[in-house]
Amino acid sequence: MRGHGKWRRRWLCVAVLAIGGLMVVAAASAGEFAIRCQRVFQNNWKPTIDYEYNRCEGFNSRMDDYNTQIFYFNLNNGVGFTTADGAGPAGGVDTVDIFYVGTHGGASATDATLALKPVNTRTFSSTWKFGDTANQIAIFSQYACKTLQIDDNSFARWVNPFKGGLYLATGSHDILWDATPPTRLARITRTT
Repeated sequence: MRGHGKWRRRWLCVAVLAIGGLMVVAAASAGEFAIRCQRVFQNNWKPTIDYEYNRCEGFNSRMDDYNTQIFYFNLNNGVGFTTADGAGPAGGVDTVDIFYVGTHGGASATDATLALKPVNTRTFSSTWKFGDTANQIAIFSQYACKTLQIDDNSFARWVNPFKGGLYLATGSHDILWDATPPTRLARITRTT
């Protein structure tokens, strides 16, 4: 009889994964996506990410065959992450079902951070609340270092973005490297 508990846990795990997968597929098939990417940074406050626009174009070409692109913007400002997150002209996260962002990223004890173009400007996860306005984002996908760093502060960094109804966030738990030559994307930490 001891083996029955083990099988129940396995079936429960399979059921949870299947339900989660169905939710993601249902959300992903909704059909609207947007992209915000930044390659160069004002006064070189962050290193140039040479391949960034190639990655964003790759995401775009995979998505636009069966989905509708709402916008493709850079990260000249943080509008759309905190204020006007439901406004398409502002590059708002909540205006689409799937949102992709590519830039430098990082993590502090309280925030996941994304670098914006202006000198020393970032957007912080503690100020985000996705899924509560406009189209209500389902998937927030990031190509940025350490935004999903796994440690004792992971929950605290992401509790606010998920409060609005966001289903899934994807990103990196560590430093990302490009292919040739190997260049480290700089870590961003919050400074006061």
